[in-house]
Amino acid sequence: DSDLGPGAGPTAHQTCLWLRKLDGLADGSRELPKSLQSALSSLFWRLVDTTRGTALGEVDDVQWLLANDRDHVSDWFGVAMDLAEEHPELASEVADLAVRELTGPSLADALYVQGKVLDDPSRFAAAASVLRTTFSGDPEHDRGHYTWLASLLHASGAAGEALAFLDEARAEWPAEPTWDLHAAYLLDKDGRHAEALEVAERAESVAWGDNLLRAAHARARALVALDRRDEALAVVTTALQAPAPDEDVDVRTHRYRARLQELLDDAG
Repeated sequence: DSDLGPGAGPTAHQTCLWLRKLDGLADGSRELPKSLQSALSSLFWRLVDTTRGTALGEVDDVQWLLANDRDHVSDWFGVAMDLAEEHPELASEVADLAVRELTGPSLADALYVQGKVLDDPSRFAAAASVLRTTFSGDPEHDRGHYTWLASLLHASGAAGEALAFLDEARAEWPAEPTWDLHAAYLLDKDGRHAEALEVAERAESVAWGDNLLRAAHARARALVALDRRDEALAVVTTALQAPAPDEDVDVRTHRYRARLQELLDDAG
């Protein structure tokens, strides 16, 4: 606790310790009413989520969830990726359960997590296939899943197919920067920085609001990778000159501006 200091981590840990004092909860010796079990399950997975990245609330609580809350695995299976390095068997058990129990887009997510845990790109391909089967055939209805499908295809090794799919989406909605922004991200991951710069500039030409900040970041990131730091700094500086919302307003703009500032500090 002393390493974490004041905040959510120690609070969550103390809550876990208190809950474990309840008669029959820790050792399973008492049958709990279904409503209480569901409420405690929800609390435990939220505590696990709160303490991700620490030694608190992960192994014991995940084992408890596996024993007591398999019906709600869709809420907490993502913790498997946090466990994968130090507790691979437990991580695999969580991912395997999610793959067995979930359907539709949630199954695609579970297959992705399983692929990360097992370091198996074939799971990403399976996830992409599952996600495709959930599409209704109405692009307006399905478009919310398009960038995720592109990411799954890319992770499976099908980078060309992923980029072609994003190109098709851009042709359908040419005034929307989303597709080129995601393509720039994937190209950057592959070290194709000149191409990333080209599509980032194209995204910037139609972007506004928060997407304009995202496009500026993608463009500057590519410029830095191409060793054109002065140009990158100019892009970031110009983008940050736009009026910022008040700090107490909870909007994504703050996050995008922080990413730009971080890039500016690193490249400066």
